[in-house]
Amino acid sequence: MAWGNGVSYAFTNPRAESGDSGVRGVGTKQFQYYMNFETELTDSSAPNVHLVLRLNHRSGVYGLISSQRTGSNYLGAGLRFDFK
Repeated sequence: MAWGNGVSYAFTNPRAESGDSGVRGVGTKQFQYYMNFETELTDSSAPNVHLVLRLNHRSGVYGLISSQRTGSNYLGAGLRFDFK
């Protein structure tokens, strides 16, 4: 398991995030707080293959950086292979 946090700056206005109005792509903020959580699962029968689940979160930190309505949450899943 892993957890990370920091700040995130998008070079263009994020079209997939909610802005102050709650509408995606309208009134979005480029500078946001960023946090991620990642879990990696491995079966002992296939030690070189890992299932990875990840949550990416961007927000205004309850109004500290921007409105409480801004930001996004995205879930991701994938396979990670070890090549030795």
